Amino acid sequence: MNSYPDNIEKYLQKHGVPEIPDPFTGQKFDLVFTVPVYNELSYIGSMIESLEKNTAESIKRTLIIFCVNNSPNDSPEIKNNNFKTIEFLNGFKKNSKFNLLILDFASAGKELNEKDAGVGLARKTAMDISLRYFDYGKINQGLIFCTDADCTVAENAFATILDFYDNKHPDAGHAEFAHPLNLDDPNLPAIIIYEIFLRYYVLGLTLSHSKYAFHTIGSTMFCTPGAYVKSEGMNKRKAAEDFYFLEKLAKNYEISIIKEPLIFPSSRESLRVPFGTGKRVTRYNLKVQNEYLLYNPESFEILKKWHNFYNALDHFNVKAVNEEVLKISPVLLKFFESIKFFDKLAMLFKNSKTTNHLERQKKNLMDAFLTLKLMHYLRDNAFPELDSFEAVKILTGKCGITTQSLIHGKKLNIEEQTGYLKLLRNYFWQK
Repeated sequence: MNSYPDNIEKYLQKHGVPEIPDPFTGQKFDLVFTVPVYNELSYIGSMIESLEKNTAESIKRTLIIFCVNNSPNDSPEIKNNNFKTIEFLNGFKKNSKFNLLILDFASAGKELNEKDAGVGLARKTAMDISLRYFDYGKINQGLIFCTDADCTVAENAFATILDFYDNKHPDAGHAEFAHPLNLDDPNLPAIIIYEIFLRYYVLGLTLSHSKYAFHTIGSTMFCTPGAYVKSEGMNKRKAAEDFYFLEKLAKNYEISIIKEPLIFPSSRESLRVPFGTGKRVTRYNLKVQNEYLLYNPESFEILKKWHNFYNALDHFNVKAVNEEVLKISPVLLKFFESIKFFDKLAMLFKNSKTTNHLERQKKNLMDAFLTLKLMHYLRDNAFPELDSFEAVKILTGKCGITTQSLIHGKKLNIEEQTGYLKLLRNYFWQK
């Protein structure tokens, strides 16, 4: 019978982790790769091929959990796809060098419940089960890593993640990523502008001194078992589960970043969720709106001035705070008044007993979701979006990144657009 530390045991008892056959009784791992699988038969082979290129030593230290899932009400086509995926994975497992755990939450009677079925619950199921496979007798117990079945991974992915953990012992974080830039991919224009959007936003948060300046991409996240249970585990959201999970982790831990691209997400279309790559590619191809627009760089300047003031704030006087915020921007003041932010801030100062507690609560109050709401408010009420490439030129200039090698203008060809993306990638990869 397994024996867990109190924090892990309490979590497992509270959340009622599913009972499954355990082919790894007594085995422990330093890395558990968790992969939700839904209608992925066309992609799972490519993922496995990429996993097989990892080193034998890193594979030995790693457990891979595939959570094949659907709800009872999913279409017969999806159920059949999942059935064939399970068959494929079981066939692969027979002669595999991997430590492979295949969770069947797709077959009749085993499906995820209709109310909660989705990517959040699938991730949560695999991550909860992963807690059984760490050596809690060690000081450094290992990492849970999340990725997706339509991704491929670098041939050094396992080794890089394990080395990063062995040397830095992070509590939580993400690895860098790169959508493949294949010239024969009909979705290439959509994927270029989408990745520019992702990187531009995080660059703007970095400029503005946000404490949430990191990517929130579900196929790149990791955390320790301790961080996982302290953050109350993965949520059951059907979309944006990655955003809220990393936000919660960031409220308790520093988000560490592996600044090397290890994960290569697919550029396929998808309407499964209202956010993310698949949705953006579909929207681009349907031409329902102009995809070549980004937040105005001036919004990040307002955010920067606000953070500089807010982060230094060590006492609260509502009149003085209102006056300072008004100096930054009247629109900023209207936003905070509309959500009664200063009432919440006053209570925070009143109830915080120590400086450390105060700073922690301030960070929690001005979180990633509120920051995004503020950016939308500034966009809608003061600073309209700009052409993507003009916005990138301005924002990179504010960050001291030279754009002299880029072609400036609105109607750029694919090669010229790729230049902008590579500029942003190199910044995040520190090349």
